[in-house]
Amino acid sequence: MAHRAEKSGIAADIQKKKMETYPFEDEAKAIAWIEAVIDESLEDNFHTWLKDGIVLCKLINEIAPGSVAKKFLKETSMPFKQMECVGVFLSAAKNYGVSEKDCFVTLDLFEANDLAQVIATLFALDRKAHKKGWDGPILSPKEADANVREFSEQTIIEGKKIIGLQAGSNTGASQSGMGAPGTRRHIN
Repeated sequence: MAHRAEKSGIAADIQKKKMETYPFEDEAKAIAWIEAVIDESLEDNFHTWLKDGIVLCKLINEIAPGSVAKKFLKETSMPFKQMECVGVFLSAAKNYGVSEKDCFVTLDLFEANDLAQVIATLFALDRKAHKKGWDGPILSPKEADANVREFSEQTIIEGKKIIGLQAGSNTGASQSGMGAPGTRRHIN
């Protein structure tokens, strides 16, 4: 952002690391997916295109019609309205079933703090949509079903009987009894 000082120190190192690991291929896939779903083309760049939240609200409305009110689909230049629109998208995504941990924070998008998390949210939204039976374009692999394991009391009791050392041992050579260098050894 133009109104912020350039990052320095550890913040600059973190920013550099984020840019080195930024998923450009996933960004391109996400752009193509959004374009296919809402039938609009990318304007400018990924961040600018999504920043006001309108494209995101259109996206969630295509996947789950009526998720976002029409008043949030109007362009505005006021930052707080744009952030509100992004927040409305996030609320709609969570209501649709995207988990809290998969969702980005509004500032991640609005100030371009973590666009990789924005991309991860789009992938999570696609997975959830296809899990619920939406038949639109595919962005990410199918969401896995939970593999919950429940054991009977008898199985748990049998498991407790297994000798723990079958997994390895921490006995043998060690430094127990060693003193610090320069200290005296008292031998009786």
